[in-house]
Amino acid sequence: MTSVRAPAEFWIEAPEAEALLDTWLVSEGDTVEAGQVLAHVVVVKTTFDLVAPSAGMVIEITVPQGATFGRDGELATIDDA
Repeated sequence: MTSVRAPAEFWIEAPEAEALLDTWLVSEGDTVEAGQVLAHVVVVKTTFDLVAPSAGMVIEITVPQGATFGRDGELATIDDA
């Protein structure tokens, strides 16, 4: 299992900010490739592409579209087995 989290570079300009999970581009049960864009995340008016850290199946989305999350928040889980 691989935990999907926003990478550190998303937080460089605002280390204490919360981020908005703007749009999911995948759903639970989808198969993804490493590096595939999974979602769009907004941190202090800047939109970032959240990419898959590994290939596999998205088994859980833990932060729904439109919700906010903190720096260490788990956004989804990929079964890379």
